[in-house]
Amino acid sequence: MKNAITIAVVAALSWIMVPAIAFAGPGGPVAVYVGPDIDGDGKSDKIVEDATGFSVGYLLDGVGAATSGAISGTNVAAGFSTAAFADIDGDGKSDKIVEATNGFSVAFLLDGVTSSVSGPISGTNVAAGFSTAAFADLNGDGNTDKIIQNASGFSVVFLLDGHNQSTAGAIPGPNVGAGFTVMGHPDINGDGNADTIVEQTNGFTVAFLMDGVTLLQAVPIAGTNVAAGFTTVGFPDINGDGKADKCVEHTTGFSVCFFLDGGTLLGAAPIAGTSAGYTTVGFPDLNGDGAFDKVIQRTSDGNTIAFLFTPGTMGTLLTSGGIAGTPLAAGFELAGFPDISGDGNADKVIQRLSDGSTFGYLFSGLTLDASGSLAATPSGFVQADWQEIWNP
Repeated sequence: MKNAITIAVVAALSWIMVPAIAFAGPGGPVAVYVGPDIDGDGKSDKIVEDATGFSVGYLLDGVGAATSGAISGTNVAAGFSTAAFADIDGDGKSDKIVEATNGFSVAFLLDGVTSSVSGPISGTNVAAGFSTAAFADLNGDGNTDKIIQNASGFSVVFLLDGHNQSTAGAIPGPNVGAGFTVMGHPDINGDGNADTIVEQTNGFTVAFLMDGVTLLQAVPIAGTNVAAGFTTVGFPDINGDGKADKCVEHTTGFSVCFFLDGGTLLGAAPIAGTSAGYTTVGFPDLNGDGAFDKVIQRTSDGNTIAFLFTPGTMGTLLTSGGIAGTPLAAGFELAGFPDISGDGNADKVIQRLSDGSTFGYLFSGLTLDASGSLAATPSGFVQADWQEIWNP
């Protein structure tokens, strides 16, 4: 079956192929983020919250014992809920953002388990029909910004500098007509600014290249239509050139990647990574080479197979294989692929919803370096952000 699908897809794409090009070197349906890092040590941390929004942070260091502590002052008033853990002041440490139902935001600037400053972000109330869509860095200053959208996809951005809103303005273009949907805000031209990608149901893509609230270019990306049965699954950087690419997948798990350079399609090619009984669970970078990889997991027991891609190529397979020791124990499910050891390689974390227990696997490519229990979630608390940031 896979060979038949491969032939059909290659035939469908052949008219848009370009010669292979060598290269020198996030937000869609599958995430490639590393998770919240509240102490800025390059290792993803675990955050839990109770019903009042009160937070406890666990500063992870691989599968070793975690330093933990209450984050004082993070209870939130009635009607507020946690929207994200994002770095809005550019210090390399994730901060806590809470929002009211009208979009009004309050920020807690974090330094590990210390809340150094807290306060409202003025001007972030939103008009009726708008809701917060994403937190992304649209102007490349290192501060995460806030993006809101209405049902038509029309976007307004608030450029943040800690608690200060430096600029606010509409992003022209994303409401591009009936049949288009905003897919995410990856950086497809490698300038450090998040862009906006919209798609039609047939996969046809239009890119809005941003610099803060300035639209640098709005351009359709020719050749990105997809055959029946394919959907967009994410925007990982498969060739490691620092520019997000577009990956689509058939219902069988067969994947095709469109390699982007801003609004230019460099080429399109199938990428490896299917097996009967397995589903795609993410595109993390398991070996830290800058080329994101494809991970599939067997639905029956969680056994993991990884397909590692070669930097500087259009999805050429470097190596692939099963990762020993990764089947799920009863009651556990995948939480995501954060880097909990700080070595630049994505790791695998699983969690048990019944009691909040978590377990980590440290990877170096296809090699399992270590595994062990991580901090458990206390009774009455829930894990914040893991599903949302690490593997939505």
